[in-house]
Amino acid sequence: MNKVWKNALALGHKLQQEGIRDAAIYRRNTVATPGNLTEAKLWQQMRTGMGRTWDASRHEDGLGVGVPDVSYGLHGVNGWIELKVRDFWPKRQNGCLRLDKLTAVQVLWLEKRGKSAGNCWVFMRIENTYLLFNWKVVRGLREKPMTPNQFKSYADHWWEDTVDWGEFALALTQGE
Repeated sequence: MNKVWKNALALGHKLQQEGIRDAAIYRRNTVATPGNLTEAKLWQQMRTGMGRTWDASRHEDGLGVGVPDVSYGLHGVNGWIELKVRDFWPKRQNGCLRLDKLTAVQVLWLEKRGKSAGNCWVFMRIENTYLLFNWKVVRGLREKPMTPNQFKSYADHWWEDTVDWGEFALALTQGE
């Protein structure tokens, strides 16, 4: 059994010990719905979903320009997550979107820290779709309009309706 699978199994066992075992129970407790999404609600979902498996802090101090919303420590790995929400996908089938809520300063911060230490992410919710993007693709997401399918193709992971928090945690520790 290779190292990645051993880590995944160990993490899955830890998540069960922490009480994250049933996606349906988690989903019932989710308060954010399309039309009233906020970064604060996405943070609450992420914090609830991850439970005590990590040490995470929300940064809303306004002092650090471009600093992502969340820093975390998880199984010996430290990283940063910028949270973004968008209430709806484009209405037209061929409609395009960009990650225009991500500022140029945020992109620069993610790229600089990502190159030196890795583990920088953008976690986004659009309607009932959750997307996790590595720092390496965020500039393209901000600058290039794309269809929803193209947008999803840039994500390292994406989930419909409910996030698999074990997979999410594994991504945060294995990505760079």
